[in-house]
Amino acid sequence: MHKDEQAPAEPHYWVMAKLCEPDYKAEIQFIGTEMAFVERKIAQLHSSAWRKLSVPALGIYSQADWRKYHQSLAHYGKQLSDYAREVTEGVMPVQFAVYNASGRADQQIAVRVRVEDGRVDEKKKPPARPPRIDGSRKTDLKFEWPALTGFVRTKIKISGHAVTAELSRLGAHDAAILVNQVVHLHTASDTQLTYEIHSSNVAHEAGEVTF
Repeated sequence: MHKDEQAPAEPHYWVMAKLCEPDYKAEIQFIGTEMAFVERKIAQLHSSAWRKLSVPALGIYSQADWRKYHQSLAHYGKQLSDYAREVTEGVMPVQFAVYNASGRADQQIAVRVRVEDGRVDEKKKPPARPPRIDGSRKTDLKFEWPALTGFVRTKIKISGHAVTAELSRLGAHDAAILVNQVVHLHTASDTQLTYEIHSSNVAHEAGEVTF
């Protein structure tokens, strides 16, 4: 190597994206099992004089209550099917993680992930199971100390073409999720994900997000 040439600096950080799809097989199995259970409940109430009685506070549900839950399960199944199709068409549900590759702890790590030739869907969420109508009822609120995680996230912002957040600290060779929620990206063959970082130890660093 020529004396005036310098080896490229090793990156202090890596930003990674992980695909976060639902477990479709497990969810479809859940829907089938729940629907069969609900259908038995409806059949049991068919000839009952109390089939129209609905007192959820006492754990008493009418045929109409069970039918409504049955419909919500069917709707959830359709949502899963539509979601799987969207993913195959390029809507990627991901979570971003930040890894401190250096041997030094760092603070105030500001991260911006940019989506080029694609976009972020700020409002889209993964399908969620409908709440079971005879699930556990609410109890009195109890005070609990928050879990100590070693860092906090601030300045979180999700826009049409970027996801930004600031992590208060990361230890040496430590990693953290950038934002807790799953982020949906509308992608195409030429979509690129890049990141920019600055922190107490790093004036500026940029690179491509890895999967």
